[in-house]
Amino acid sequence: QDLQQCAGQWGFPLIIKGEKGSGGTTNRIACTQEELVMFYQQIREMERGYGGRPFVQEYVPGRVYTVGGLCRDGTLLRVCIHRWDAQFPVASRLVMAVTVHVPALLEYGKRIFESLRWTGIANLEFREDPRTGQFKFLEINPRPWGFIELAHRAGVDMAGDFCRMVRGDPLRPDLGFRTGVRFVRLMPRGLLYLWAHPRELPTMVRWLMRRWCFTGVALYDLRPNVYQLREFVRMLRADLRNGSVRAERVLRTRIESALVAQSASRRTAIVPEQ
Repeated sequence: QDLQQCAGQWGFPLIIKGEKGSGGTTNRIACTQEELVMFYQQIREMERGYGGRPFVQEYVPGRVYTVGGLCRDGTLLRVCIHRWDAQFPVASRLVMAVTVHVPALLEYGKRIFESLRWTGIANLEFREDPRTGQFKFLEINPRPWGFIELAHRAGVDMAGDFCRMVRGDPLRPDLGFRTGVRFVRLMPRGLLYLWAHPRELPTMVRWLMRRWCFTGVALYDLRPNVYQLREFVRMLRADLRNGSVRAERVLRTRIESALVAQSASRRTAIVPEQ
C-alpha cells in the first residue's frame, strides 16, 4: 500500500534506494508498479543482513551537482562544487564532471553542514529540476567521494587539509576553488559509457582536448591502469554474454517515456472543468 501511495503521488519513474551501498549497487529505477514491488523486495533482501530499510525517491530529471566539503563543528572550511555531465549506468556512477560556482548550492551546503555540526569530509548531492529551476536535495555521503581528485585538480587539497585538521593544525575557512576544471573517468566506466552510447564519442573527445581536463589514467604508475583495463574487458565480456551494458539504452528510453507520460498525466489532472 505504501508503494502504491508513492506511485500515486509522484508517478513513474521512481528510484528505490538501499539504506547503505555506493556507486548505485543498491539503487534501482522502476518504470511500472510491478518493477517497483520487485526492486523493493530485491533491495530489502540485499540489506537483510544489517536490517536496512530501503526507501522510495521521486525521480527528478535534470543534472546532478555535488557539494564536497571539509568541516569542523559545522563550519565549512573547504569546498568544491561539480556538475555531473555523464553517468553510467543511468542515475548511478559518474563518468564526466566539471567544477562550477553555484552560489545557491554553496549556501545550501553551509546550512546543512552547520545544522548537523559536521566534522570531517562529506559530500551533498542535489539535482536541478528543469521543470521548476529548483535544486532538490538527494543525499549526503559521510565519506570521501569518488571524484575527490577533481577537487585536488581544482586547487583544493581535501585530503591534506583533513590530515592537518586531525593533527590539530589551525585551518581558516577558504571556500575558493578553480572553476571549469574537467575530469573524465576513462576506465572502465568511460569506455563502457561509449560502448553503450557511441554517439557521445565527439563530446568526450572535445572534453579530453581541453587544457584543464584530467583523467584517472596515471602515467607515473601503470598498475592501476592495468587493473582498470582488465575490469573493462571483464565487464565488456559480461555484456556480450547478457547485454547488461546495452540494456542501459533501453532503460534510458523507458525513463524518457515514463517522464512524458507523467507530464501528460499532470497536465490532464489540472485541466479545469468546463
